[in-house]
Amino acid sequence: MKKILIIDDDEISLHFLSNILKGGEFEVISESSSEMALEKIKEDNFDLVVTDICMPRVNGFQILEEAKKRKENISVIGISSSFTRTREFLSKGFYAFFLKPFDKEKFLTIIKKAAT
Repeated sequence: MKKILIIDDDEISLHFLSNILKGGEFEVISESSSEMALEKIKEDNFDLVVTDICMPRVNGFQILEEAKKRKENISVIGISSSFTRTREFLSKGFYAFFLKPFDKEKFLTIIKKAAT
């Protein structure tokens, strides 16, 4: 079973993302604190990270950097409600980027590809 870490400081978005992925082929760990998420990344072995980009204290770019330090081939997907510079995100090493709100089916398709 693939292990996914979802990080979003917005509780509604975090709940929505977790519900999309739970109850299937994924073990889902969710975290609303980006600082706590960094600790989880250091302590655990995730197959995929889905992270909000704009968060207080630790942003999605820092999450990406730490995840890649721990596991070079990990896929990290960025999500945001305000940034739209998709090319910039992909050039930094994100597997994919989604602007909120996004299509649930397209999101699931990308998640399944990224987690393999």
